[in-house]
Amino acid sequence: MTFTILGSGGHTSIPKPLCRCRICSEAREKGYPSARCGCSLYFDDIKAVIDTPEDIGTAINNAKLTEINTVLYSRGDPEHTFGMRIFEQLALNRFDYYDGIPPKKPLDVCAEPGVMRDLNKIRSKSGSYFDCYERMGLIRRSVIKGDLAFGNYIITALTVPKKKAGTVFVITGDRAKAVYAPCGCVPFPDKALLYGADMLIIGNTFVGNKLKDGREIGLNHPLRRELFSGDDVLMLKKRFGFRNVIITHHEEDWGKSYDDCKSLEEVFGVKFAYDGMKIKV
Repeated sequence: MTFTILGSGGHTSIPKPLCRCRICSEAREKGYPSARCGCSLYFDDIKAVIDTPEDIGTAINNAKLTEINTVLYSRGDPEHTFGMRIFEQLALNRFDYYDGIPPKKPLDVCAEPGVMRDLNKIRSKSGSYFDCYERMGLIRRSVIKGDLAFGNYIITALTVPKKKAGTVFVITGDRAKAVYAPCGCVPFPDKALLYGADMLIIGNTFVGNKLKDGREIGLNHPLRRELFSGDDVLMLKKRFGFRNVIITHHEEDWGKSYDDCKSLEEVFGVKFAYDGMKIKV
């Protein structure tokens, strides 16, 4: 199975607008892979996108995608959802719409129950965006209540055991297994299906205690209740027997450039995602 990292950024894109720090200045000068779009993943084998950050259109163009059939959501937070207007760009022909001609290819949109509930609450003065898109024939919503089958591939959505809805995806097929946990996966679900996966792609972490502008994350810092540290990720790798690990959802606040991340790969024994990265499992 093959995946493409569409976006490896976090809550803000890199470069962050107006910011003149070392990370953002370098990203403006060098472009990708120093620059990063919001966190999103493409599953090449089934033409599926996971999450739509605000700059998902840019990420899709950067990756030169030619087909998308399905969009899955890992959670309802803005950095994973606010690019949902991409449905209009992918499926809507405005001249056809005003002539009463329905869209030729609505997109399948899938999420586990808690995440779908959050998605349905995202609205304008006219109501829920998803209600509107479904009425227009741009999307077909589906709540994941078990496994999703796509030919030889199975996607299982595991709920993160916390109040805010979040999902860890387990993808199996081609005698391989990958786990995608892009955000909000603390505490990590403890399910038998997770053990022994060939690849873990995990996000919303921090590596090293010293971050941008000399900020430090001490042992009692509240972020440790929300994010995995680099050491935590290594513990997950050992505990679940993940053969390989890639860290994504890079925050500009972490103060680490593309080159900084590359230099840390040998130290931590993991890979760091970048936009356009191809992953074969």
